[in-house]
Amino acid sequence: MAVQIQIDDRIRLVASVLLLTKFANENSGWKPHLLKTLTAGYLETYRDHPCAIVSREIADSQWMSAFYCYAVLLDQELSSFVLRWESVITGYNTNYMKCFEERRYSDLLRCFYEDTEIGLFWDRTDDLWHEIQHDCQRCLQKDDLDEFLELFFGVLPYQMVFVPNPVDPPTFGFGPSDGVTAYCIVGPPAIPLDSDDSVRYERYGNDLAYLAFHEFTHSLWDDLRKQYPDLIEKTRSLGTTMSLRGWFPRMYSTWEEQFDEIFIRAATALYHEQLEGEASALAMLNNEKEKFGIDIIDCIFWCLRQYLTARKCGDYHNLGEYLPVLSEKLIKQQKLYEG
Repeated sequence: MAVQIQIDDRIRLVASVLLLTKFANENSGWKPHLLKTLTAGYLETYRDHPCAIVSREIADSQWMSAFYCYAVLLDQELSSFVLRWESVITGYNTNYMKCFEERRYSDLLRCFYEDTEIGLFWDRTDDLWHEIQHDCQRCLQKDDLDEFLELFFGVLPYQMVFVPNPVDPPTFGFGPSDGVTAYCIVGPPAIPLDSDDSVRYERYGNDLAYLAFHEFTHSLWDDLRKQYPDLIEKTRSLGTTMSLRGWFPRMYSTWEEQFDEIFIRAATALYHEQLEGEASALAMLNNEKEKFGIDIIDCIFWCLRQYLTARKCGDYHNLGEYLPVLSEKLIKQQKLYEG
């Protein structure tokens, strides 16, 4: 199943509204994409629009991911913007839904779209949007992303849609699903503020494929782990072996959140190995340990590497078949590392 690369009006509308919130300044130490600068200038006079005001209120209690989880549940037609209640979102916690619905956020978004006439602005900047889409196609299609996802997870249960989002902060990524489609939403690459180079998605190179694998895996892994609820409890002791640092423990405060993120990063390291060899994978693992103190990522990486070897030999059809033995392998592997 090939990964589709699309510009999604729902996502770029929500991203545009977020420029009128505190999230506009996230990761601001890098050069913004031209479309972010142009969009921010176009919307400056709408800072007091009801949708912008409510978005700032919601932003006080919700992270950016909640906005995009909500966006992918909206109907594709912006003139109606009906919320598709029958969808079941995965990839992130869904407690955010109430704060959107009690404020009738879909109606506010529709009004914002109509009042700002942002669709006309998108038409005027269409060349830039197509350039981004073309750059992403060049970066992703050569890397057989869908093939590695299927090798890892088996037959994929979703349509896989990659959505470049140049209005977002540099390198930010989100991976929600609406129950039918898994989305990977990725901001532009990080280019130094003093650089004369333009901010182009082609500058990502293989890093774009790694980001895409990571975000798609949020949805795929979330579904699988829920089938084995004991996994978190059985591995809980592993969390006590680390001294997490940086922003990681603030962003992922529970063992469940930490395990999910570490698992996904270990899986992404395997994709590094697939594209660039073992040295690239080990460099990523070392960075995770040095920057965030995620010491158990080595154990998870080697266990998943053993799984892929066994899967290629026909011992497993997908990752779900391997999960019942994963916790035991992790604990045994950890004891070997500890000596």
